[in-house]
Amino acid sequence: TSFEQGDACAIRGDVGKFSVVHGANLLCRLPKPLDFLSRLKDIVVDGGLVVLISPYSWLPAYTPKDKWLGGFTKPDGQAADSFE
Repeated sequence: TSFEQGDACAIRGDVGKFSVVHGANLLCRLPKPLDFLSRLKDIVVDGGLVVLISPYSWLPAYTPKDKWLGGFTKPDGQAADSFE
């Protein structure tokens, strides 16, 4: 059993793999949330669990607007948000 705490946008390369990765109130407080999300495939064992809990309260003070998740247009032309 191990526990790792560190910079979610710069997870060290030799951190290993975990059966559970938990990110609470994290995504909307990262400067580059996709950097964290893209690393999950490398640090979660096959069949492992990723738990993400977020209020999706994006603020430019934490995350530049161009890095906010969501913000794309759905096929019907309506804007999508983080809850979709």
